[in-house]
Amino acid sequence: MSMKTENLNGNSLLAPIIFLPFFFIACCTVPSSADKPLHYMPPDNIAMDCSPSDSSHDAAFPNSERYETDFSAVSRVYAVDPSNSEKPRISACIFRKQVTWPFSVSDGPKFIRLYFKPIIYSGLNISKALFSISIGPYTLITTSESSSSKYFPNSDYAIREFCVNIDGQILNVTFTPSSKVLGAYAFVNKIEIVSMPSKLYMQEDASFPLVGQPSHYSMGRSTALEMMHRMNIGGDAISGLKDTGMFRRWTRDDDYFKTDDGNTSSVESEGEVKSSLLVPTYAAPVQVYASARTILHTTDSKHRARWLCPVDYGFYYLVRLHFCEISRIINRDCQRVFSIYIDNQTAEDHADVFNWSNGAGIPIYRDYIVNFSSYGEGIKYLSVAIGTNNRSSAEYGGPILNGLEIFKLSDLSNNLAGPHPFGVIVAPHPQSSVENDEEGYDVAIVAHVAFGLLFAIGFLCSCYLSFTSHTKQLQKSTKQDQSSGHCRIFTIAETKSATNNFADGLIIGNGGFGKVYKGSLNGGITNIAIKRANPRKAPANVANAPGYGSVGWSNKRLNYESSRSRYSHIRDGFEKTLLDIFNATEKILRQLEE
Repeated sequence: MSMKTENLNGNSLLAPIIFLPFFFIACCTVPSSADKPLHYMPPDNIAMDCSPSDSSHDAAFPNSERYETDFSAVSRVYAVDPSNSEKPRISACIFRKQVTWPFSVSDGPKFIRLYFKPIIYSGLNISKALFSISIGPYTLITTSESSSSKYFPNSDYAIREFCVNIDGQILNVTFTPSSKVLGAYAFVNKIEIVSMPSKLYMQEDASFPLVGQPSHYSMGRSTALEMMHRMNIGGDAISGLKDTGMFRRWTRDDDYFKTDDGNTSSVESEGEVKSSLLVPTYAAPVQVYASARTILHTTDSKHRARWLCPVDYGFYYLVRLHFCEISRIINRDCQRVFSIYIDNQTAEDHADVFNWSNGAGIPIYRDYIVNFSSYGEGIKYLSVAIGTNNRSSAEYGGPILNGLEIFKLSDLSNNLAGPHPFGVIVAPHPQSSVENDEEGYDVAIVAHVAFGLLFAIGFLCSCYLSFTSHTKQLQKSTKQDQSSGHCRIFTIAETKSATNNFADGLIIGNGGFGKVYKGSLNGGITNIAIKRANPRKAPANVANAPGYGSVGWSNKRLNYESSRSRYSHIRDGFEKTLLDIFNATEKILRQLEE
């Protein structure tokens, strides 16, 4: 009996050892719960709906706290919603004077989402919906008379999402109707306030690359953001309920995706999307990283896949690109290498998702800052493009992009308000109008070179015309009668020829100013006297040459105004020659004829 017991004990000890390898295999093959995306649990999740308190709670926020506010300074109005046949009646809160709504929240960054339906409500003129909305020092929205006309009435709510850091326990939302227009009012349909992780978007200690410049951009704690675009590239739309706990909405990219050829494709992940040590699991839903757009196998570096996103002038923008290597054949660095272009400028010339994320199936994102702070009219389109380059082999696939987010950054006056408070319709762009980023860059270079050439040609023509005009004036002045008091201007070569290179035998006078030479022009027909300045002495007074009498000329007499009609200075190196064509007196004529 005792032996049997010992055998049983021995077998019981061997069993764990025998099954230990199978246990490790099971652990490696069965995904653990830690590998699955975890949702963020926001401390604050508040929804304020202008519909009556007895109406059904909005299904979009099933777990949110219903915020009951004081409506004493607010009136509710109703309208027929043409886009919702099931619930055609829609309500809005109307503010006819400045009203501040306080919300009790915790410290830290918050999503503030404002819902608008700018349609005609009973008894109101939508063109008088002129107002601004602010939170603390930040101006979020400012409307104009044309704001409602830019909104497509059959679409869903216009949702404006903002990210603001809140210090303290109260978040104040202030509605201010315009004081310049009689009967102006403010309105909103819903307000949503949701906490976010502290470093999800607002990274005050981070330094972001500034596209097109060698410098970087640092985002301070006081910077507020407005979400302009959030897309699931190559995949389906993702509702707020399917986000990672923050109720973000991810749209399809079809309306923004542009290409000049059909060499692109949507692709799905060939493996499991894993967790990352570099990116928190709540950064984006798994669906974002499980789908993508790519350029099909090609070695042509001209091929691009691009997205054109309408934004406002006058601001900086944060562009976040989401990546995940979802191909099974990519198993090491430098197999899929491509270029990234933002605003037609190279943001990355050696993008390698496998290298960035340290493996396949691992999410990663990259942030960039774009400077659109210069002001302009109309809608500005921010372009994001991916393209092949010569560093990648076509057998491993082309460029890839999984998700895209674009945020506007508040300016120095804490303003985020743009000219399109309710958003804009994404106008379809004909394929022929979408230029290749590289071609657009080349065109810009050619335009600058052409402008430079035209400027140079214009400058040369101007110089030539000025020179010929000046030459004609000199020729005309030479032909004028000497009695008119005007003098001909001679070159140094002409004066040397007239005096046989200033031969000593032709000296007829000498003084402090210099030597006076006998000379002749026009083949000896015209006799002249030439004064050659002494380079070592300043021309204080012109010495009297024989026949000149006792007349002296001071520096003042030799200035431009007094001498331009009778005397001209010619400078060549250190030499200065004064030429005077004069009606010689009888004594001078005798000396010249000797």
